[in-house]
Amino acid sequence: MASEDYGEISGEDMFEYLKEKGLEMWADKFKEKSVIKLWELNDDVLAKMGIDQAEDRQKILDIILPAAHKVI
Repeated sequence: MASEDYGEISGEDMFEYLKEKGLEMWADKFKEKSVIKLWELNDDVLAKMGIDQAEDRQKILDIILPAAHKVI
């Protein structure tokens, strides 16, 4: 999913990953980003990206963060 060296992922890769995980409704928010630093993702960042519902932000974090911790 992410770079083994940097804990970063391209917006396009994140877009595809979220679609695979059933979160396609939010995938476009990530596609617009050139690089996503996985260790910086948190509830506030997702809210600023326009993901308004707390439940949706939590779903995204629950999917992304375990994978990020394996990389970082």
